[in-house]
Amino acid sequence: MKSLTSAQRKLGAFIVAGAVAFSLLAGGLPPTAKADNVSVLLGWAAAWNSNDPDQVASIFTDDAVYIDKPSTTDTPPGGVYVGRDEIRAYAAGFLSCVHILKLAAESISIRGERGWVEWTLTAGDVCLAGTGNTFTLHGVALFEVHGAKISKVTEYYDRVKLLRQLNLLP
Repeated sequence: MKSLTSAQRKLGAFIVAGAVAFSLLAGGLPPTAKADNVSVLLGWAAAWNSNDPDQVASIFTDDAVYIDKPSTTDTPPGGVYVGRDEIRAYAAGFLSCVHILKLAAESISIRGERGWVEWTLTAGDVCLAGTGNTFTLHGVALFEVHGAKISKVTEYYDRVKLLRQLNLLP
């Protein structure tokens, strides 16, 4: 596992502080919200940005559930991954076909152990369609956090937009 540089740690602390400050200005964190849970959600984006399935899996509880909502129409159980091992396998498969250039957490809200992240993904297509093209997606992920780990995430994004950017739909 790679160690963070001092600059990366400082940037991470700055981002967490900024997210907490933004939340306070936008109406405040409720008494039950924890700044640590904000860092857990930011850690989700950082884990995907690492392009490392082990790092992605490490932020989840052993019994976590990951639901990729636009994919749940595939042959069952496609799109629903239960447990850290299945989440790691999902991340490994996804990351083998997509090189993440940046997953940005655009806005974050959390109350207690539940929250959401509005995100923008910019990535390169390696084998989804084999185009080598860069694509951009916008989406929202809903989270449940327990003990500084993610216990559930449900992601929503426009799959048709993705397929059009990959020239798989007109």
